[in-house]
Amino acid sequence: MKNDEAKFILSAYRPDGDDAGDARFAEALAQAEQDPELTVWFREERRFDSVFGDALGAIPVPPDLRTKILAGGEISRPKVWFARRGAVLALAAGLVLLAAVVGIWFNRAPGLDYWQRDALALIPRLGSANVHFDLENKNPAVLQQWLQGQNAPTPAALPLALRSLPSLGCKKLYSHGSEVSILCFEMRTGQLVHLIVTEQQTLSRPPPNEPRFVHENGWTTASWSAHGRSLMLATKASEAELREILDATAQARLQRGPVI
Repeated sequence: MKNDEAKFILSAYRPDGDDAGDARFAEALAQAEQDPELTVWFREERRFDSVFGDALGAIPVPPDLRTKILAGGEISRPKVWFARRGAVLALAAGLVLLAAVVGIWFNRAPGLDYWQRDALALIPRLGSANVHFDLENKNPAVLQQWLQGQNAPTPAALPLALRSLPSLGCKKLYSHGSEVSILCFEMRTGQLVHLIVTEQQTLSRPPPNEPRFVHENGWTTASWSAHGRSLMLATKASEAELREILDATAQARLQRGPVI
């Protein structure tokens, strides 16, 4: 089963889980467990369904709505409209509430975008028996050259502070039609830091030019856009350690011009 087919099936999956026993849903659920991109999509889809359902349930239903529907043409008479104006206004207010909730969902406060979440969902599995690096090498320049040869997204130059760190490997993935590159490094403390890169033009909401810090699910991240690319540094280390990497890059930018 391909991801597009699995998404089509899972988009109808009921929140209560009653569909899990259906053979088609079971196959689509199995596909979602195996594919990190589909896992992230399905989690976001279920979260939206939950928010939408809660908002829909909050809309007050006029107690005599069923009677009015059955009455057919009686509802359309002017006297009924004025008599039941309060009920209609309550229903309209509920619809406004629903629209507001849905609007908040799609325009919620800036967090991590889909390409970032997909990358973070994959990273813990890199190097395992099931998910391999596309290339393993301790020299970051080798990884960068390999990605460039694959026409994969790469930074114009590696952030200065990463150039002196040993790398583990790199990986390409596709997220909602956007190609994403991951380069993994080992910090001097033993913690790992990952550079995720994609083309800025493929994003509807690219990060700003200055790094924006977000903490999510145990990750400390900094995202920014430069020279047509959108980038994110992600680590389980502290924000102070991540800022050291960015500070070193900023100093180099002032002294030598742009390095990313």
